[in-house]
Amino acid sequence: MGVRIEGMQQARAALAAARGLSEKFVLLRRLEMHWDDAVLDVQRRAQEKAPVKHGHLRGSAVSESSFRGTNLVGQVQFGGLASAYAEVQHRRKDFEHPKGGHDHFLYGESYSAWEEAQDTTMQQLDSEMGRVAEDEISAAARG
Repeated sequence: MGVRIEGMQQARAALAAARGLSEKFVLLRRLEMHWDDAVLDVQRRAQEKAPVKHGHLRGSAVSESSFRGTNLVGQVQFGGLASAYAEVQHRRKDFEHPKGGHDHFLYGESYSAWEEAQDTTMQQLDSEMGRVAEDEISAAARG
């Protein structure tokens, strides 16, 4: 069970601009660090919202982030081998969670980790990645 996150306009423009730079690997690494942080933030938020009995579900969260061309892709998943269990816990609104957490902890409701994070986190990330790209491109132009 997981959610897929796709990147933003300024970030995509930064990746496209990086292709022409001899220092593109420095720029790409800086952009990658910011993207990794954003995906991990969604994972952290979802872990805090996931139901807890013994902590196995919260502990099963994994994330991955990558660049595919000019597309930024991030994925957060729960459950591992117990993904069917994670899916049931995620979807069932009628389950009670006396030790904390709730349904739709990752996506799908206004109180889900992704929905809470997407506007502010993605706008901040997009802006920051645009700034990083401008810095690196200016530095390369100065030689």
